[in-house]
Amino acid sequence: MTELPPELDGADLLCFAVAPNDSDFGFVQELDTPQDIAITALAICRYPGQPEQVCLFACDANRNIRGDLLYDSIEEAKTEAERYYQTGPLSWQSLQRPAQWSGN
Repeated sequence: MTELPPELDGADLLCFAVAPNDSDFGFVQELDTPQDIAITALAICRYPGQPEQVCLFACDANRNIRGDLLYDSIEEAKTEAERYYQTGPLSWQSLQRPAQWSGN
């Protein structure tokens, strides 16, 4: 896995959760790729100039964004991520702990 960038797709990283114990949050498929791509991290980000909304990004092991959803608050994004991915409470980390994304 690569290290956590301070931004994803031009949006500032606010917090993130990594799938525990080398597991994943599920899989996505690309139209041009026959294999499943594991979602291993979730990131909540905010685009500059859009303080009223946040994005929940679903990321693969290389921290490529594989899906995104828009929410009105960080708490709403966290709650919906836990509901959507059926994980129960997640351990959300702030940007001050990027080692979590690199597997350290």
